[in-house]
Amino acid sequence: MSRMKSSIAKLAILLGACGLLVAFGNTAANAQVSSFSTANYDNRYVCTNAADADFFTAVIKYNPNGAGGYTAGTLVASSDAFLGGAPDTFCNYTLNTTTSAYTISGQGLGFEKLVWTAASSNAAVCPASFVDNTAIALRNLTNSNGIVVDAEFSSGNLLGQLESGHGYCLK
Repeated sequence: MSRMKSSIAKLAILLGACGLLVAFGNTAANAQVSSFSTANYDNRYVCTNAADADFFTAVIKYNPNGAGGYTAGTLVASSDAFLGGAPDTFCNYTLNTTTSAYTISGQGLGFEKLVWTAASSNAAVCPASFVDNTAIALRNLTNSNGIVVDAEFSSGNLLGQLESGHGYCLK
């Protein structure tokens, strides 16, 4: 019987230790930032875009480098964002990491210039390239490395069109 009590006591200690680790982990994952910089916007994010008036959408996966540039990026958009497109056709793009850039102020606000180049397999309706200029706002929630886990953005020329839009990015 004492062997069973010993096992139960060990299990209770183990569960308690796991609970403390989760609590400390959540505290580190929910750290607040008092001042932002480009370093807080780093590594891979997945973003959804939507037009404000028309109902076209896009999904972006990109990697800000924490220093105002990008290391990679892809975008998939519904072709109905472009003149003559259909909602069941998609346009694929890669981010030009040489000419794309971003800034972040101490308040977590900034701008992105995203230069997109079409994949060779796109439908004729998809433009060969476009520039998307966005205003970005980093949310005041970081992981244990001080990297923001989500951001919001708005665009006056979503997908290079004369259409405003907005989106949300998650780590």
